[in-house]
Amino acid sequence: MRAMATNAGTQRLVFPPGASERVEVWMEPSPGHPVVHARVHSQDDDGAWRPTEKGLSLSPEVAFEVARAMLSKAREARGETA
Repeated sequence: MRAMATNAGTQRLVFPPGASERVEVWMEPSPGHPVVHARVHSQDDDGAWRPTEKGLSLSPEVAFEVARAMLSKAREARGETA
């Protein structure tokens, strides 16, 4: 994982799952209801990273619960016990 700043000053966390795909996670502050995004980006022929339709946009509360569920399933898949 590495942190990356965008032109708007938003920090994105980048996870490189493959040579031509990566997952970017960021929070978009909005008055009254911030949104947490996790989106798959793919690299085009010119080397630019473009967002795909694969991803999630969630409220912080729901993002937290989804992250907890994913961590639980990842631990289970690795054979870890609580």
